Amino acid sequence: MPFRTLGLTFCLFVVLVAGVVRVYRVDGQSMAPTLSDGQIVLVSRISATARAGDVVVFRSPIGDTLAIKRIYRDMGTHGMLLLGDNRELSLDSRHFGLVPEDRLRGRVIYVGR
Repeated sequence: MPFRTLGLTFCLFVVLVAGVVRVYRVDGQSMAPTLSDGQIVLVSRISATARAGDVVVFRSPIGDTLAIKRIYRDMGTHGMLLLGDNRELSLDSRHFGLVPEDRLRGRVIYVGR
């Protein structure tokens, strides 16, 4: 059993070092109740697999900072409509418009406690 745990830990380490998966910490309540402030998420950098309903990390058009939102609708070549789950506290596509796919950093694949 310890060898299995060691093997999984090693595989995760290799994936993180290779840059395929990144670790981010949620900042704020715009994705509540799905994600909480301070929660850790693992993000796959292979954004081509992101589609409506997925939670993604992207470079925001406002302030050029990283943000996390849900893809509400993919408008094809025009961009993606990204909304926070907590609409009352979310600064999202309702404020800054559609987000081009090249601004996506990846799709959330794991949510820590």
